[in-house]
Amino acid sequence: MRGLCVSLGFAASVFLCATAVHAQAFELPPDPRDRPPAWNVEPRLELDVPLVTRRLCPDNAACIYGSGFGLGALVERRYRSGVGLGAAYDMGFMGGDNVFELSTLQKLSVSFRYFFMLRNAAHPFVGVEVGGVLFGDTFRVSTGGFHVDGRAGVEIEATNTLSFTLYGVIRALYTAPFTSQPDGLRRSHSGGMDLTFNVGAGLALRFGP
Repeated sequence: MRGLCVSLGFAASVFLCATAVHAQAFELPPDPRDRPPAWNVEPRLELDVPLVTRRLCPDNAACIYGSGFGLGALVERRYRSGVGLGAAYDMGFMGGDNVFELSTLQKLSVSFRYFFMLRNAAHPFVGVEVGGVLFGDTFRVSTGGFHVDGRAGVEIEATNTLSFTLYGVIRALYTAPFTSQPDGLRRSHSGGMDLTFNVGAGLALRFGP
């Protein structure tokens, strides 16, 4: 009987240790509400699809605001409440329809995001980015203006310090009037604001307070 008890005790110990190791190996990141505020650095890639281009591309004119992609980075302070406040820089590259060799759109923005369902590994979020823009041919500046982005997506936590983001963007863009070269056409003098739809992905790296 004593040998049987020892054997059962040993088996129970092995089972508990194995369970603890298994739980530790697959443990989800801790609830963000249990963490102190921290910095996130998020390199990101976006694909741009123009929806409305009446301002930069007047009727019967070559369109210098075509489809393309953008590269950028967001630096964000993340808080326990789910609020993220930050600043971002992005450079967009778009087709110039043989008027511009390569249309480039530079953006410097302030960012607000709010994250939901913080107890889950996947956090939906909504946000807005507002900032100034510079637009021109191949890194040159032909005009300036501002943009307003409405954003929605999801952040997927892989570890305590690494997350992935997937999101969509509706961007309203205002540019001041200018004359494009070499066609000598006056642009951005009417037409309200141009609109694009963007899809993006980011890699968020978390740093301590």
